[in-house]
Amino acid sequence: MSDLILCVFDQTGLKLSAIAPAAGTCRGSPAGRPGRRRFKYNDHDATPDGILKLTASAGQPGQARISLRGKGANLAMPALGLAGQVTVRLKRDVGPVCWQSRFPTANRNDAKQYRASIRH
Repeated sequence: MSDLILCVFDQTGLKLSAIAPAAGTCRGSPAGRPGRRRFKYNDHDATPDGILKLTASAGQPGQARISLRGKGANLAMPALGLAGQVTVRLKRDVGPVCWQSRFPTANRNDAKQYRASIRH
């Protein structure tokens, strides 16, 4: 397993970068759990980058999902609302594999939450 790096960009540039470490543990158990079609990362202590939960699920175009929850001083959150089109990338730290989605508009984009989806 390798570290997963989540990056969020808006039209002004990089807004967030956070790592879900492959070697991370949560209360004595591995934090990351790969599955056949899904990867889950849970860290109740939100370390080292403030990620509490990261879930990435495979799917056909428009059906794959990435969800992130984080908190605390270690999560370098940008000021929300994000400007213009938003790009979300999830990359393994080894190799060139990168998953990416672009969101031209948001369902919610305010000071508390950014939520977007692509409908096909």
